[in-house]
Amino acid sequence: MDTFVGVVFLCIVAIIFSKLPDKKEKDKKARVFAKKEAVAHLKEIERVERRAALQKLYETEYSAKIIVLTLDDEELKALPDIMKSVAGSDGNKYSVNLSRLYCTCPDYKNRRSKYPPGDVRRICKHQARLIVDGGLNTKAIKNKKIQAFVRKASSGDRGVELFKNLVEVDILDNIKGESPFYVLTPVPGELWFSVFWFTTRTWSGGRYNIREKRWAYGTNPFPNGSKRKHNWMIQQIYSKFV
Repeated sequence: MDTFVGVVFLCIVAIIFSKLPDKKEKDKKARVFAKKEAVAHLKEIERVERRAALQKLYETEYSAKIIVLTLDDEELKALPDIMKSVAGSDGNKYSVNLSRLYCTCPDYKNRRSKYPPGDVRRICKHQARLIVDGGLNTKAIKNKKIQAFVRKASSGDRGVELFKNLVEVDILDNIKGESPFYVLTPVPGELWFSVFWFTTRTWSGGRYNIREKRWAYGTNPFPNGSKRKHNWMIQQIYSKFV
């Protein structure tokens, strides 16, 4: 009996000691995991603090507001008040009245017709093409920004075709005359922004994908020293104006 008890006791002791390495290993893994968690937490705090500091800096360096480009009564009267037929890229023909900024195309009926008289957003690509081809862009329209818009719209530019608001952005620490620059915020569901500067005859700039946070063709139109700042500003404009 004593022998049996002794054997049982030894077995229990052996089992206990066999578990000790496992416990030590678990404790070690727990310490390593806790250390990694602490390091990750500190890095996250640093990242958030850096982002907050950057945001505070950028917020003091620019202002943004929606502007509306509108043809005045004189400019509208200078455009022909007759119906003209224009061929669409889909093979259909549409009737256009430039003085009323009117077209029978689906784009105009479904979206552009909702804007008030004279609003440049009423101008579809068919109207724009007729204005440019007829030499009316400079003869009838005096506003240089509207001229640039119409010229771009006549080419079927998607950024112009699918924009909702025109946002003017002023940069306080202006670099190489790029302030103000303009952002065409897209209609709901469209992810590409057109970003540009007006010049005397046209505009220059690029297109930015708000979801993928990248420029079309990998080309950022801003100077190297301000790329990150401008990307950040466009993200902020999206959250405020779209």
